[in-house]
This record gives sequence, structure tokens and C-alpha cells, in this order.
Amino acid sequence: MAKPQPKSKLSEKTTPLDHGRKVAKNMFEWSTNPTRTLWIGAIGAIFGLVLAGFGLLTAKGTRVRTVPPEAVAMVNGRPVLMADYVAQLESETGKPLAQADAAERKKVLNEMVTEELFVQRGIETDEPSVDPDVRNALVNAVETLVSVDAVTKLPTEDELRVYYEMNRLNYSTLGVLGVKDFVAPAGSDPATALQNAQAAAAAIRAGTDPTIVAAKYNLRDTGRVIGGELYFAAQIHLGKALYSKAVVLKKGQVTDAIIQPDGPHVVFVTGNTPPVATRFEYARLQVLTDYKQDLQKRMQANENKFLRDRADILVAKAFQ
Repeated sequence: MAKPQPKSKLSEKTTPLDHGRKVAKNMFEWSTNPTRTLWIGAIGAIFGLVLAGFGLLTAKGTRVRTVPPEAVAMVNGRPVLMADYVAQLESETGKPLAQADAAERKKVLNEMVTEELFVQRGIETDEPSVDPDVRNALVNAVETLVSVDAVTKLPTEDELRVYYEMNRLNYSTLGVLGVKDFVAPAGSDPATALQNAQAAAAAIRAGTDPTIVAAKYNLRDTGRVIGGELYFAAQIHLGKALYSKAVVLKKGQVTDAIIQPDGPHVVFVTGNTPPVATRFEYARLQVLTDYKQDLQKRMQANENKFLRDRADILVAKAFQ
């Protein structure tokens, strides 16, 4: 019986192909191990967070432990601006920054840091909502912020002319009206009082002196208007009904009898100087001022409406 031949040393050697297969098998087994996979994921996540945090802290504009060029200090991340520092230093010392000594600079800076700390503390304790002076300052600041566009906006000539035409009466001389207001007391006989008033009006139109006519027909001068008065004052004193009839008349004319609660009135016009519109060229400066003021009011009204629309406001029933 033949003996088996011993393996040669050449057959015991590992070929490069066999070695590659073995390495691949070991890597597959290592990578499919659940514990190892979890650790790999965790390490990768931590490394990613570290990189992201570093990027955030070093990104441009990110708050870091440095003082930007436009500031002299940072207080809890809020800058004490160089411009404000220089202004306060000059105000307190009367010196420009270059001439102030180190003690003066340090004193002013400490004051501004303390002020900033107090302001921040006041905000933390909600001081602006309870202090009347602070509340008023905040309201004024918001109103100014809202209307800044109106203040800085320069309207075109066409816009100003349109505004001028819409408000022409505001750019006119003041009208003056002088009248004698006669009343026929109604008493117990309103019909007779009306007849007397109508007869008096006819007599005045015929050229008879109003004073004589008033005495003849038992009319009394109310004295509501003394001499010539500005239109708005005459309207107040006469009342809208009598004023509207008298203001359209010329000097020497008289109204018809006008029924009023105290009896029929007859208004004789002693003088009437209607207002005269000022030309746009002469009123332009006032037109510009009024235009901006009206624009500010409209912008503030719009802002108020916007804030109210988005706010949750509850009003007690007793005050609704």
C-alpha cells in the first residue's frame, strides 16, 4: 500500500489572494458587531457637534469674548459704544478723548458700565412697564421710530400741490363777518312774531335803517355778534343755522325770517370779508409742514391698528 505523500512547504504558504480574503472576512465580522457599530456612530456624532460648535463660535458676527472696534466695552454681550463714550467723556470733562487722562477715562467708563448694568437689571425686573417716566419715554421712542420715514421723506412738488388743493381753506386769510341779529320774540303769538320778522326783512331790503325797522316791528337785537368777528367765532355765536344763511350775503343784505326756538330771526350783514386763498408758492413751507404732520398721524394710526390687531386685549365689561 502506497504511503501518502507529505505536503510540500510550497503548499503551506499563504498566497496574496488568500491573505486578502482573510482581511476582508475579519473587517466584515468587526463591522457587523452591534457594539462596535454603536460606538462608531457615537464618536462620529460627538465629533460632528464639536466641529459645528467651533464653527458657530468662530463665525463672523458671532458673540465672542472680544470687544468690537465700534465699542469700548461689552456688558453681558451688549456694547458700550465708542461714540457714546466719547460724547459722555467730553460732556463730563470738557476734554476730547486724546486729552483726557487715564483716571478720567476710567471714571467715565465705569459710570457707563454701571448705567448699562442698571438698565439691564431694570429690564429684567420689568421696570419699564411700571415706571411712568420710562413708559412715556418708550411711547415717545416708538412714536418717533414709527414716524421717522414721515420726518425724513421729501414729497414731490405734485404731492404737495395735491395736498394744497385738498386743504386750500387752511392756506387762506381769515374771513371776517359782521352782523346784527334781530329776533321777534314769539311769546304767546308765534304767527304775529313771524309776520313782524318777515315785514322787517322786507323793510330793510327797501332801504330803511335796520334800527328803525327793529323798533317799528318790535324786534330785539340779540347782541350775539359785536362788530366784525372771524368766521369761526361768528359761527359759534350765531349758531350754525343763522351763520350759514348770513355768511353767503354781502354787506347791506339781510336774511329772510329764520325760525328758531326763541322766535323768528332776521340777520342783517354789516360787513363780510371772505377769506382769500394764499398762493401755493407763498404757502409751500406751511404746506410741507402740514403734509409731514398728517403723514406722521396716518403712520402712527396704522401702527396702532397693526399692534391692536395682533394683540390679545380684554376689557372689563364695565368699561366696554
